[in-house]
Amino acid sequence: MKRLWALSTSRRVRIGLVLTALALGGLVAGGVQIVGAGNVKAASPPLKDCGRGVPPEKCNPSLGPPLTTGTNPAIPPPRAFWPSPDQIQCGPAFFAPATQQITDSFGNLSCFRFNGRNEWIVIGDGLAASGDVGAPGGGIVAVARCKAADSACLDPYAKHDFASFSVSHPPLSASWPLRLQATFGGRLLYVSNANCGLFTFNVVNGRWYGHAPADVEGLMHGAARAAVAAPANTPGREAIGKPAPATVAASCG
Repeated sequence: MKRLWALSTSRRVRIGLVLTALALGGLVAGGVQIVGAGNVKAASPPLKDCGRGVPPEKCNPSLGPPLTTGTNPAIPPPRAFWPSPDQIQCGPAFFAPATQQITDSFGNLSCFRFNGRNEWIVIGDGLAASGDVGAPGGGIVAVARCKAADSACLDPYAKHDFASFSVSHPPLSASWPLRLQATFGGRLLYVSNANCGLFTFNVVNGRWYGHAPADVEGLMHGAARAAVAAPANTPGREAIGKPAPATVAASCG
């Protein structure tokens, strides 16, 4: 379900490596499941051959400007321990034969559910296949909920219909890339929305919240928290093939 992505230097979105700001030691102690954490090496890796006619910076990020934290300040981790279960990845035919149509709309896809939970989660990073522009539908987080006794729905190798997913666009709806940074208890996702900032996405109700520890702690305890303004959720059958909705830039920062 995943395709490799690259950022062009001419249109690189200056997103932060949020994992650095999240202070890895504190996050592990705080029970956050880190996505894509790795060690930083001092020596530069050898340059890759991007293929005939493709500029070397397309597949060698070190040739472009460094990624920065942009509008995101250093983010303290939540205090409580909320580890997420292991992820069950979607099978290769999960959305067949509509997979290409979905990626054409929303960019490179990540598709999974947390073990023991019944929500399938699809994250589209909003990056077009060319890597030069955003996908027309923008970045998304889409969720479909299975009934506990529905073994076919819970099966990662069975075919699923994207029409049954609820598609949620972040505040900066047409931006790219949209990246999953960390998870909490299999219910909350830290998602970076390009240079709009970091948000907490609630898988249960499909709404976007701030990233402060108080937001995460309140949501995990079931307390009422004020959601940030974002485009209205739409069914997958209406979102696919359509342009991203109007952005809600007032929520950026």
